[in-house]
Formats: sequence, structure tokens, C-alpha cells
Amino acid sequence: ENQMLSQALEEAQQNLVKALQSGRNLVKTSEEHRKKTNTKMDTMESKFNEMNDDYEAIQTEFIPLRDRLDTAKTKIKAMAPVIKEVQNIVPKVVRAIASGKTGQARQELLDLRRL
Repeated sequence: ENQMLSQALEEAQQNLVKALQSGRNLVKTSEEHRKKTNTKMDTMESKFNEMNDDYEAIQTEFIPLRDRLDTAKTKIKAMAPVIKEVQNIVPKVVRAIASGKTGQARQELLDLRRL
């Protein structure tokens, strides 16, 4: 009976050693997986930060360009009536000069100057 108990105890001890080794292997595998995951997360965070920096740089460049474009549009809109008037006066000046009416051409040019 003692021999059977010794044998059962030894078997239990071997099973316990196997279970401990299996547990250690599982912990080791989990640790390796955690390290890989952390490395991937660090890489992703780094890439995100780079993309965010690029976005901010683009915004920094874009906002002044947009403002300049808005200013240019406003100036163009303000010039539209002047351009239209010039388009009306220039043919009159050309016709007046062609027909020898320099006084009329001069007056048209003075009208153009007031714009």
C-alpha cells in the first residue's frame, strides 16, 4: 500500500511539474504576444503622430492660401464694374480716334481715368 501511495504521489508530482511547465510556457507566450502587441501599438501611434503633424502642417499652409484666395475673389468682384466700364469705353475711344474726333477720344479717356 505504501508503494502504491508513493507511486501515486510521484505521479501527482510529475503531473504538477508538467502543469507548472505548461503554465510557464503559457506565461512566456503571453508575454511575447504582449510585447509584440505593444510594439505594434507603438508603431501605429508613431505613424498616427506623423500623419497628425503632416495634417497640421498642411492646415498651417492652407489657411493663409484660402485667406489670400478669398481676398483675391473680393478684389475681382469689386473690379467687375470697372472692367465692364473699360470694355464699354475702349471701343468708343478707338472709334473717336479713327474718325478724327480727338476731343471726344480725350474725353472718353478722362472718363476712363476717373475709374
